[in-house]
Amino acid sequence: MNVFIHHFLFYSETPESTFDSLKIKYGLPEVFPITNFGFFKSGMLWLKNSYLEIVNYPKDIPAPNSNQLETRFVGIAFKTDLSPEQTLEFLNKNHIKSSEILNEDVLDNEGNKVNIAKIILLNDYLHDFRIFFVFHTNDFFETKEKIMPNEEGFTFKKCLLSVHNSLKVIELFKKLGFTFTDANVFKTFKHQTIQIIDSENLATDIIDFEIQKKDKNINILKKPIFDD
Repeated sequence: MNVFIHHFLFYSETPESTFDSLKIKYGLPEVFPITNFGFFKSGMLWLKNSYLEIVNYPKDIPAPNSNQLETRFVGIAFKTDLSPEQTLEFLNKNHIKSSEILNEDVLDNEGNKVNIAKIILLNDYLHDFRIFFVFHTNDFFETKEKIMPNEEGFTFKKCLLSVHNSLKVIELFKKLGFTFTDANVFKTFKHQTIQIIDSENLATDIIDFEIQKKDKNINILKKPIFDD
């Protein structure tokens, strides 16, 4: 099974401001603007080999990752070359705890539910940090990628994932088929890198998030998002 990162979920209490700041500061192409989907607000930016989704949830729905920062990473969505049914079979065969195949729905302008994807949640691995497989039910992203600029712009390079039980998560990533190098570093065929480190805190955090353009590397979590 070939696995790669489709997108990162980045929670913000002020999603419009965060979206615009990241878009302008780093020149990230807009996939779609902050939109109210009924169950949540979301907008996406293009990182050439993945997407950055800025999300916000209604006040009565707790945001994943309870570290309570105003902006924070709250999840990672994986893609694979298998169907949802084949992926679930693979997970069961390799004794990886997961949900069943679930519907990911949004509300249209008339308030009707519209299915945009199938998802499989990976439970019990990263506490309140959401990791899952996503299988889109339309060709929206394939169509968008054909018109996105590829010569210039930033690519996702590496993130540092701080987890409470690193051995459990490292074993999960090995079973999922990520390429394991050393120092708990995992890579995908899209040149995406995740390094897993141990933390005493229960909450899972991405504490470094590095993007790259030519020979320029920037850790967006070390540089204030809203500075000039």
